[in-house]
Amino acid sequence: MKIAKALKKVTKLKGEISELNSRLQSSSTTLKDNEFEEKYNDLIDEMDAKKEELVDLKNKIMVANVNGGKYKQILTLGELKDYLSTVKNISVTNGVQARSYGEGTLEYKSQLTLADKRTQVKSLEERIEAIVDELDEFNATTEI
Repeated sequence: MKIAKALKKVTKLKGEISELNSRLQSSSTTLKDNEFEEKYNDLIDEMDAKKEELVDLKNKIMVANVNGGKYKQILTLGELKDYLSTVKNISVTNGVQARSYGEGTLEYKSQLTLADKRTQVKSLEERIEAIVDELDEFNATTEI
């Protein structure tokens, strides 16, 4: 199985585990005179099997990424996405702004212009895209 297909399977397993979590929570109790819709222990067994399958698959993916020299790119990608989120949330408020409740004005100054911020965002997005493209190619061609 290629990494790309394994990643889709990981997503599917996570969805199945989430569904099992909901079923576990809703099936643990019922009114005294009612029958249980599902057996709790059967759901636990199914959950354990799905989680074990998920861990095994994630491990195979990780080993392939480490052996293929892609682990650093994956870590870099995560850090760049985090950094991009930070940059997108940086305030570039500059100049006189009205205060709330009509209590006068405040004057701000910023170390960063909106144009500077947009340039940083674009640069980070391009770096992220390059890594994603490289990983997509690797994932499409690498067997686990």
